[in-house]
Amino acid sequence: MALEESQSLLMEMIVCRSRPFVTYLKPLLEKHFGVSGPEWSEENLYAHLTRVKRGPIRVDADELTYTLHIQLRYELENKLLEGSLAVRNLRDAWNASMEQRLGVRPQNDLEGVLQDVHWAVGSFGYFPSYALGAVMAAQFYDALRESVPDVEEQIAEGDKVVTRFEWTGTHRGEFLGVAATGRSVRVWGMVIDRLQSGRIKDTRIIMDTLGLMMQLGVFPPPKA
Repeated sequence: MALEESQSLLMEMIVCRSRPFVTYLKPLLEKHFGVSGPEWSEENLYAHLTRVKRGPIRVDADELTYTLHIQLRYELENKLLEGSLAVRNLRDAWNASMEQRLGVRPQNDLEGVLQDVHWAVGSFGYFPSYALGAVMAAQFYDALRESVPDVEEQIAEGDKVVTRFEWTGTHRGEFLGVAATGRSVRVWGMVIDRLQSGRIKDTRIIMDTLGLMMQLGVFPPPKA
């Protein structure tokens, strides 16, 4: 689940709060909402998206305080499961922990103990996947910038469509210079299409070729 959450957090916390994304976003705001003035400058939009402000709501939290929300929930659900915290005392424990960690106190239960659906549907132990997902998202983005050096320029331009694919099959004929092996393979990759006037101008394909070659036995798998 941490891997799944990392994908949404990659967009929410990193890409959509980045300077390149603001460069892409600003003309769209001007075009569709008619905004103007210094408050809509790239610098001010970026400052607004990345400001650190303590608040009671997890989904509105900034990157710095986000994990404190997760710690609060994980601590309380552990106490619930071990029996040291009764459900009837959960509201008070929540509010006290929020005040201790973030210096804010919920005005009502919607800002506090009832803001999430997880415990109500039985998803105990899920919250740490958000914290782990945030760490993984940062690692993914760092690896992305290393493997695609111009990725931030692509984000700023906003004329790319990225499609992730996964191929599965059996290697029955020569492929990339490798004779048929009869092995079953699974390989992932991305197709990056650049659009111009509503049409695909050019295409770039990135594929896990090394992983494919290891599956075909060309290269040995990494040592544990």
